[in-house]
Amino acid sequence: MAKRRQTRDSESESSGDESPQPKRVRTSNGDDNEDARPARQNGKTASRKKRADDDGDVDMDDDLEEEDEEFESKYGKEFMDKLKQKKKLVGGVSEMGIIESIEMHQFMCHKFLSFTFGPQINFIIGHNGSGKSAVLSAITIALGGKAASTGRANGLKSFIREGQSVAQVTISLKNQGPDAFKPKEYGKSIVITRRFTKEGNASWKIQSKDGKAISTKKEELAAICDHMNLQVDNPMNVLTQDQARQFLSAASPQDMYKFFLRGTQLSQLREEYQTCMDNCHHTATILLQKKEALPDLKRKHREAWERFREAEKARAQKGRLEDLKKELSWAHVKVKEDELLAAESEVAKQERRIPKVEDSLTQAKSAFDEYTAAVEAADADLQNMAPVADLNQQKEEWREKGRKLRTQEAELKTERKQMEESYRMTKEAIKLTNDSIEKETRKLNSNTQGKRDEHQRLLNEAEAKYNDAKERLPDILEKLRIANEEVATMNVTGGNLTNELNKVRQDLMNAEGGIREANNAERNQYAAYGIRINEVVQQVQRAQWAGEVPIGPLGLYVECKDVETWGNLLRSQLGNMLTAWAVTTARDAATLRQMLGQYGNKNMLVIITERDMFDYRAGEPPEGVRTILRTLDISDEYVKRILINQLGIERVVLAESRSQGEEVLRNLGKAGNAWTRDGFGLRRFAEGGESTAPLNMRTREGTNMLFTGRSADAQREYFTRIIKEKQAEIHRLNQEINQLMMELNKKRADVDRLKAQEKAAHTAMSSAKAKQQALHDAAQEAMPANIGALESSKRDSEQEKESIELQFAELSKREADIEAEVNVIKAELEKIRVLTADYDAKRRKLQAAAGKAAEDRAQAQHNLRYMEGKLVEEQRKLDDLKAAAALTQTEFEQWTAAATEFCEKIENPRPPAVIEREQESTKRALRERERMDGRSVEKLTEEFHKAKEVYETVKATYEKTVQLNSALQAALHDRLQRWHEFRRHIALRCKFAFMYNLSHRGYFGRVMFDHTAKKLDLKVRTEDVAMTQQGGASSRDKDPKSLSGGEKSFATISLLLALWEAIGCPLRCLDEFDVFMDAVNRRISMRMMIETAKSSDKQYVLITPQDMNNITIDHTVRVHRMTDPERNQGTLAFNS
Repeated sequence: MAKRRQTRDSESESSGDESPQPKRVRTSNGDDNEDARPARQNGKTASRKKRADDDGDVDMDDDLEEEDEEFESKYGKEFMDKLKQKKKLVGGVSEMGIIESIEMHQFMCHKFLSFTFGPQINFIIGHNGSGKSAVLSAITIALGGKAASTGRANGLKSFIREGQSVAQVTISLKNQGPDAFKPKEYGKSIVITRRFTKEGNASWKIQSKDGKAISTKKEELAAICDHMNLQVDNPMNVLTQDQARQFLSAASPQDMYKFFLRGTQLSQLREEYQTCMDNCHHTATILLQKKEALPDLKRKHREAWERFREAEKARAQKGRLEDLKKELSWAHVKVKEDELLAAESEVAKQERRIPKVEDSLTQAKSAFDEYTAAVEAADADLQNMAPVADLNQQKEEWREKGRKLRTQEAELKTERKQMEESYRMTKEAIKLTNDSIEKETRKLNSNTQGKRDEHQRLLNEAEAKYNDAKERLPDILEKLRIANEEVATMNVTGGNLTNELNKVRQDLMNAEGGIREANNAERNQYAAYGIRINEVVQQVQRAQWAGEVPIGPLGLYVECKDVETWGNLLRSQLGNMLTAWAVTTARDAATLRQMLGQYGNKNMLVIITERDMFDYRAGEPPEGVRTILRTLDISDEYVKRILINQLGIERVVLAESRSQGEEVLRNLGKAGNAWTRDGFGLRRFAEGGESTAPLNMRTREGTNMLFTGRSADAQREYFTRIIKEKQAEIHRLNQEINQLMMELNKKRADVDRLKAQEKAAHTAMSSAKAKQQALHDAAQEAMPANIGALESSKRDSEQEKESIELQFAELSKREADIEAEVNVIKAELEKIRVLTADYDAKRRKLQAAAGKAAEDRAQAQHNLRYMEGKLVEEQRKLDDLKAAAALTQTEFEQWTAAATEFCEKIENPRPPAVIEREQESTKRALRERERMDGRSVEKLTEEFHKAKEVYETVKATYEKTVQLNSALQAALHDRLQRWHEFRRHIALRCKFAFMYNLSHRGYFGRVMFDHTAKKLDLKVRTEDVAMTQQGGASSRDKDPKSLSGGEKSFATISLLLALWEAIGCPLRCLDEFDVFMDAVNRRISMRMMIETAKSSDKQYVLITPQDMNNITIDHTVRVHRMTDPERNQGTLAFNS
């Protein structure tokens, strides 16, 4: 059933809950008698109830008995199949209304107890006396239930733990999902705290999950329970220990039927329908009384009409007086209206001036912003330039290295001179020693001549090898130096070729982009002006504009007369202006910018300017001087004025070269600007100074088709030719680079070979020198002492000579290395010089641009301040006029409102003075007539209208009430029909759910509803159904009273689960359901309840004193074990 708001008895035990309760589930307090009414009902109420029952309930139940059987046979199997299929599925977790946790402070027998409940199945187990049932009592009390419904106390004070003065229960409810209750205020959980004292005071505190207090009113709790369908006073939702015991053991068919109606709220709904029926009967009695009073009221109305008609003549004169009053009121309004029109005319005149001033101010602001952006961009470019200090530092470091090398070179030259002198002196000493040795040798005996000759031959052979290696070494070192220089030169050449190759590749990419642009231009004439400009043009033509229709792109109206000469220059410098748009009002500028941004042209320039066809000829240079304007062919005069205002194209000179441009500016003899074909921007100042900066010749992507003078086919042919040339150039450069790399690798191999030869020569010299030393030592031993001394001296001199020669070789190598390093330094210094020159040129260009932008911004700032002051002055005038007009408007509206309230508007009233004269004469005539009649016209008119109003009101009220009462009775009858449908559906669900639940034990049973006698009977067949059917054994249905304790408890649990299928509350609580069950029935009942809970999204809280050893526990089941009760008893001393 859908959630309903029901009336609810307020608790008498809580003095703090004095606020009226919202409608909640209404249940009886004490017994289960459905027909028990409050004490205020008397015999009249009972008789009305009996009449209503006689009229509808009994007859309807008799008529529907057969329909119930047909309904059951038609839908029974379908419902049973759905029930079985549902039991096979795992239900979800409810997002709202289930209990997350509960805390009890000084509640009943617990000092402090808290639980965190699972979202589906919760078992609370423990020995008797451990306080398990207190949990259900706490849930009932916390959610606003009555103390008596717990079966534990008649008032809140009884729940306070013995010896304590205050108790508190806190419960946390889940509040998630799309149907959450006030999720912005409470969040994902609602925390409800109920506190009560011994004195009878009680209070509520409803908080969000983070502890923020939201409300302290019981109405808020009632709203929460209604929203979440929580019905803690409904015995079907929370079965206390006593109710469970009574339900399990001693319920009669009448009690079971009442329990069924109360649990499903059908009895509450029927009671409300009965109350509605009583109210309808009472209304019908009142309508009969009103109908009897209508003729008397009609007579009084007719008498008043006769008297009123006699007064109509006087009323006519009275009406004329009223007409004069009305005309006079509108005459005064007319006078004030004329004053207002005059004031509004002045305001409108002044308001027409404001937009013009605002447009001028917007233009001034736009210009100032543009120049400010230009200054900031120029400053940013200057700031973003790589610091030249790094280049200077590198330059100084290389120069320092060069100075050190030159110093080393000078030192080597000095060392070479010293070594040459030492070498010469050593050679002379060797010559003198050889002469002495030869002289002494001749004196030796001729017998030793052969041995000396052999020794001399070996010595000469070693010396020859040494000299050969020594002679080859300088040549090897020279070749090695030359090879190193050639490698360095090739590296530099390779770097230059690589840079050239990258530039040619970029040119190739630009040419390919040019072909794409030519293809786009062939398909779309607006392709060169931006993204989807053709769609922008169409939307501009369709839109509504405050001023003139925007014009653009401006390049559509501009052609270059000499594209071969000036096309590239003007394309690069005018590109942004050629894609720009122009509007006449600031409001249209914002609209157009938004429109351009929608198609991807957010940064496109929008110019705000009026259509002013001024004469620009005074600003042009003499005839014969080429300017931008004279080089362009502009088809629209408005566009021409825009370009003149924005760029000064009538004054900017075009020149072939930098020198020619400087000469033209000097000949003009005044300040001016020039653009040169070779890419320079020239500026001459009024005082005679000049500045030059390179122009940015890069074009914006997409504008390559502008100022070409060629068709799309010609443009493709042109760029195709460029592509072929660049591809050929790339091929040539790649060949040169590959050839250079081959030569470089070959030269590096030569360097490695020469280094190996250098090493081999040094090795040969060392080996020959060692052999010479060995021969000299042998000869020294054989010679006489004097010859030996001479040979030793000679050997020392030769060693010194060889040492000097080796130093010569090393010195030559060091000189070659220094020369190579000097060449590298020269190359690096040349690179730094080129980079510094490029840096200086770029910086001069940026400084010139920054200076020009700063001057323009200063002028724009002056204009902006002037226009701001102008706007303030004009606005002040407008405010004064508006204030005066507003005052007049207020007076006019007040007078008009008063006149409108007094009467309808009178067009073209006479002047007030004329009306006042006629009004005075009419008043005199009316006073004379009233003096003669005795009663005033107003009195007679008032009596007539009062009688008419009373009669018509009573008549209309009577007729509408009759219609309403009939409609209510029809609606009530329809609702009673639906009530029986509800009862039929719920009863059917209960029957088949009961049968399905019994089948878990192998039983078969029926739930038999007798709606006429208001009975609910159970019939159970405890034999195994399959065995009975197969073996043919006799079977019979048993009354529940004849069942054993376990069978009765199992059957009753099956019925309870079936009834639970019919209610929508997300919470089910049951206390000590298994006290009469044996182990087998308890195990099957537990399993059945767990399966039922798993297949639904409801939360179950089941209390049992038994353990859970034979029950399978999974993640959906949470078991809370209570500790054993504390008795605080000592040990009895039996042995003392």
